[in-house]
Amino acid sequence: MSQFASPVFPGTSPSAVSALVHERLCLVARHYDDAAEHLAGLASRIASLAETHGAWEGPGARSFRARADRHEQELRDVSHRCRETAQLVRTGAAALAERVAAVESIAQVGAPMAAALSTVLGVGLAMGHAASASWGGSP
Repeated sequence: MSQFASPVFPGTSPSAVSALVHERLCLVARHYDDAAEHLAGLASRIASLAETHGAWEGPGARSFRARADRHEQELRDVSHRCRETAQLVRTGAAALAERVAAVESIAQVGAPMAAALSTVLGVGLAMGHAASASWGGSP
């Protein structure tokens, strides 16, 4: 068992939990990409429908074309927002992975340092000094 075990998943390291979260966030981003593709496809179908009926000059023809154009543009806008959201989720997942890796690196360096201080200064002195500094006391 790792000394950096996660309280959420006992026995797992933060990097393992981070990898799981990263995987899930990438899956969420993929769903946003899929939704964007679907919406873009719907927008294309609406545009095709408007073109097919473009020669129609009957009652309500202008209104129909205007509505079709508006719906097409709205779907393209939403599709674009889905793609942006997917990219933001991926960026967030990557940033999270970097942060967890940095924290684990610091913890791995800090643990031996704390052990060495405890050996040299004694457990009470090393912990008392750290506690004093964290409470705003003078080092």
